[in-house]
Amino acid sequence: MLISSKIYAAEITNISFRGMATITTEVMKFVGYLTVAATATDLSWYKMAMINVILLVIYGISVWLVLPETPAFLTVQNKEAEARRVLRVVRGPKADVDAELSLLKLRNEREDGSSGYTALIKKDTRMLNKMVPLFVLIFLRAFCGSDVIISYTTRMLKDLGVTMDHNLSTLIISSVSLSGVILSGSVVDRVGRRLCLIVSLVFMATGYAMLGFYTYFLPPAPLPGHEPDIRLLPSLDDSATVSYLPEAPSGGEVENRLFPVFCFNGIAFANAAGLSSLPLLIAVEYFPTSIRAQGLSVCLLWLNFITIAALQLYSTMVEVLTLAGLYWHYALLSAAAILHVMFFIRETNQQDIG
Repeated sequence: MLISSKIYAAEITNISFRGMATITTEVMKFVGYLTVAATATDLSWYKMAMINVILLVIYGISVWLVLPETPAFLTVQNKEAEARRVLRVVRGPKADVDAELSLLKLRNEREDGSSGYTALIKKDTRMLNKMVPLFVLIFLRAFCGSDVIISYTTRMLKDLGVTMDHNLSTLIISSVSLSGVILSGSVVDRVGRRLCLIVSLVFMATGYAMLGFYTYFLPPAPLPGHEPDIRLLPSLDDSATVSYLPEAPSGGEVENRLFPVFCFNGIAFANAAGLSSLPLLIAVEYFPTSIRAQGLSVCLLWLNFITIAALQLYSTMVEVLTLAGLYWHYALLSAAAILHVMFFIRETNQQDIG
């Protein structure tokens, strides 16, 4: 669903709002996060999975019956008459349909007839030259904490000395992220992909650096437990009471804990506005129609693999680097990602992708 929806959004829409249409899939993803967090907290994971399967089947059948195939795909399949008909519907009567079809055919022609995964590794396609910078960007995305801050929200806030209900923290971060990705969709076709990425990374690097200094100079005190160790309690009579709940924090402690929450939300907003969603958008636009699905699937496979690695290594990195060191590590990698985007990522905004 992720691959097909992004490809469809990129191929069916006009160049002028292609980025916004593709990022809409990310908007709906965060809407899904909010929906689950707000309404399905009492459902077990397998019941939630079954609901998703049923919805996907209904949605898939509806899409198959209603939506037309993309003109780019039809052109690659040598179905020009149908591609021309769909183009006239989606582009309007004044559009130069023949010119767009000719350009699509030109961008997807190959003398040796190779396509799919074979074409990805052909030297004359220069696809490897495009994929290596993308792979590096996706690696930096993972180890800048892009998915870590979403998956480990409650745990990271607790490490910072902030106690918050799991469902509440999920709702807050998902709401902030949704706002960020909506902003990204509204400006990405105006200012370009690279500038959105750079601005996102600048704010993330700043937020991570601030959290690093906060945890280094003002290390959060260990959070008191809520359950007493019965073995350590002395013998009590029936009228005795034991207070084991933590005392309410003072005003200064509350203010100190608001600072990391502010930084954390700023990082989540900046992440959603750029680094979280734009690498896959760029991946969609890097490949022509004949190998777009294969190129995007390879990038998505690498994204999933490296994201799992970043999530699994979180505890180890905290132990080795300390909490302050982890946030400084994220800040340095965010700064490195800025340079990588500036020098190695090609702008695809308002360009024909074939």
